[in-house]
Amino acid sequence: MQKPTCDLIRDDKKTYLKLVLPGISTQEMDQRKLQLQAYQQGRDNYIHQPYRPTLPPVRWNESTAIWATRFIVVSEEQQALTLHLPIHNCEQTSIFALAFTIAYQLEAERDVFHHTTFVLRDLHITRSYGVTIMTQGTYRLGSVENMPPGTGKAPFKLFIRDDLATANV
Repeated sequence: MQKPTCDLIRDDKKTYLKLVLPGISTQEMDQRKLQLQAYQQGRDNYIHQPYRPTLPPVRWNESTAIWATRFIVVSEEQQALTLHLPIHNCEQTSIFALAFTIAYQLEAERDVFHHTTFVLRDLHITRSYGVTIMTQGTYRLGSVENMPPGTGKAPFKLFIRDDLATANV
């Protein structure tokens, strides 16, 4: 069985994750019950307190519903399912991280699900002398065994092709 792959891609115009599921063709996406569980790292809303000079701590927040609707189908019917997951410029901060598990049925007739987890912590952004440099290129994310501590307890969200945008391939 071929495992899903995930790459962080940044070019002149955009930054996104490219997720390839080699065991599923685009046309059978809905029959395989594709599901997502996602957590985004960030800070709680900051409320200034006079004698508290520090920022709130960074923590993982469940964000499955938000990320599940962002996927864009970029593969054709008979190709391996390929999804793009855009990361907007306003999200590309030093505290941003995204942990997600993608799950799908190994075979449409059986209720056996395959789970693969990826954690994006490095957006390949360098800051030097007040200048932000967003390094262009393709960076492979290796799959991990577990979600970060304190995550992974939220329910999975099923998503279907009709709910997603489709790129002109």
